[in-house]
Amino acid sequence: TIGPGSGGRLGGPLPGIDTPTLHGVWHSAPYLHDGSAPTVRDVVTVRNPTDQHGMTSQLTEAEIDDLVAYLLSLDGRVD
Repeated sequence: TIGPGSGGRLGGPLPGIDTPTLHGVWHSAPYLHDGSAPTVRDVVTVRNPTDQHGMTSQLTEAEIDDLVAYLLSLDGRVD
């Protein structure tokens, strides 16, 4: 989590965050920094009760199915 004091130990504000790509996410389980989400579905449901990993708490089961299918379809190929 980034807050007002983030980067203080480095002598200044953080210039940015290196966010990992979603390409090939299907190949990188388990998920989250501690490996606590064994599947992509767990990231957006079980491990995201307060929407800290994206606003997914209000999605219907069908919308979650669509989101998970989309994320798992990203393979990094450039056509």
